[in-house]
Amino acid sequence: MSRTDWENATVSPELLDFYRRHIGIEYDCDGWITEATPDAIRHFSLGIGDDNPLYLDAAYAKASPYGSIIVPPTFPDVFSNLGFVSKDGFGRGPLPGLFGLWAGDRWECIEPVRAGDRLACKWSLVSLKERKSSFAQKGWEQVEQIRYFNQHGRHVATYQVVRFNYERTGARREGKYAGTKPYKYTDDELAAITKAYEQEAGHRRGATPRYWPDTKAGEELPSLVKGPLTLTQLIGFVLGWGSAYCATNRLGHEYAKRKPGNVLINREFNLPDNVEGAHWDIQLAQQSGFPWAYDFGCMRTAWLGHLLTDWIGDHGRIKRFEAQIRRPNIVGDTQWMHGRVKATRRVGTEGLVDIDLWAMSQRGEVTATGEATVVLPVR
Repeated sequence: MSRTDWENATVSPELLDFYRRHIGIEYDCDGWITEATPDAIRHFSLGIGDDNPLYLDAAYAKASPYGSIIVPPTFPDVFSNLGFVSKDGFGRGPLPGLFGLWAGDRWECIEPVRAGDRLACKWSLVSLKERKSSFAQKGWEQVEQIRYFNQHGRHVATYQVVRFNYERTGARREGKYAGTKPYKYTDDELAAITKAYEQEAGHRRGATPRYWPDTKAGEELPSLVKGPLTLTQLIGFVLGWGSAYCATNRLGHEYAKRKPGNVLINREFNLPDNVEGAHWDIQLAQQSGFPWAYDFGCMRTAWLGHLLTDWIGDHGRIKRFEAQIRRPNIVGDTQWMHGRVKATRRVGTEGLVDIDLWAMSQRGEVTATGEATVVLPVR
């Protein structure tokens, strides 16, 4: 295995031109699963801390408006997150050799995905452009899109991922988050988190309809707490969401041969790993210019989705929602998911509610922002 100087990798004009030549071309994309089995849905749901019986209890879900178990809103990516590699070596993922940070998600939810569904995934690169960055002076914004179709050929969802790619040399030089250290909680702070967890399930709307006419601008959604983030929580998330990179033993060796740009070396122990290892290996994170082991950006999107589904209940549905990742969520941090009704409107027969979303850490920092449009029943 090559011991490349990965910490100092740079982006070349030739690499950028190679990627841009693929803009707009759709590719079949593979995922961690091939079928939304009850077990796969359960593992994903538990990995984001959501025990909604619509996802876990077949008898409950059968009596719901859906008539069967359905999946959480961001679940379809589990059908596409392994990506693909085309004949010329092009594929899904961050620019080879660069530090790819999840910057945002945009979901259009067209039709429920149910237990037993199999989704075909069509992936395309939407854009790739240079952008100024306070994290590493400059970066490259990469927007990808995946369209999902069920086994009946119906388009059920569209997902756009926004990723920022950085040269690690610039990130280490800027040191934007160098002073951010793991947080030490007081007993009172931990007690407040415990109290919030004990109250959360009681806020879930469930089978009681939330009607559109009863919803007003300015209404606050009951908050959800997620954390404190630990390596155990990261493992729980990956058990459900899956990974394109966590190949093991001989399969990991073969993956490294196919994707040498995704090999990172922990210099403290001279151990090879892959780009996903920086999420839980502090040494790899710091060699990349990040202060500590950290979460997956899509975790926060999934958590905001949990906030929405708890509030709308079984009779509502998410039409679209998006999130932008604003600051790191490192191991030890706690995130509070918040939402506020921005406006209500009637479009045809649908009662729509527009909602502002944000995540706030125990440090008092807004770490994610977003917005959503949901459909509620009209009396």
